[in-house]
Amino acid sequence: MAVIVVPREGEHYLFQRCTLGDLNAPSPMYLRLYTNDYTPIKTSVFSSFTHCNYAGYTAQPINKGAWTCVLGTVDAKSYAVTTNPIDFTFVGYAGGGSVFGFYLTANLNSADRCICAMRFDASQACYNGLTIRLQPKIIMGDMA
Repeated sequence: MAVIVVPREGEHYLFQRCTLGDLNAPSPMYLRLYTNDYTPIKTSVFSSFTHCNYAGYTAQPINKGAWTCVLGTVDAKSYAVTTNPIDFTFVGYAGGGSVFGFYLTANLNSADRCICAMRFDASQACYNGLTIRLQPKIIMGDMA
């Protein structure tokens, strides 16, 4: 089963946003698909991923108000953060390429950062008219 990885630069981004009080920053996060055969790890960074550039595809912005946080989704010590489903549709793409997973990005100090990423259980061959629907869900909790 695929697992969402929050790399160190994602932890840094989240920590800095919380501690410096800029949680209301207007820039959205972006959900992106990647095309390189890569499995995210704790030391992954934005440049670890090859952003999909197939015809008809575009990264999808997720604005602050689109997130929902729920206490106790797994147990009393956890929070789940999720969005509504997000569709990626390939229009006019002749095919021949695949995507291997997604990564959530944001900008911090004028640099793009990888907040979290997940490799799909299997790569997805892309073709004209294909829609990939994702609903990111991040569960944070007490690991003790």
